[in-house]
Amino acid sequence: MSTEYAEWREQLRQRAAASARRKAELAEERAQRRRRRGHGLVERQAARLARLRPDTAPFPPDPECTEW
Repeated sequence: MSTEYAEWREQLRQRAAASARRKAELAEERAQRRRRRGHGLVERQAARLARLRPDTAPFPPDPECTEW
């Protein structure tokens, strides 16, 4: 095998590995963005429901029992 061919194969392998890494990084960024967006949508919907539905509990919540 000539050295030029071997160098070309090595460069091709490096470019393919870099491309695969970048593709994986972009996929992870998209997944994180979807998780953050989904979490925000859930919080906004919960806040909207809390505003629309008045609290009908017969007694105030006990701070000792809350999960905050």
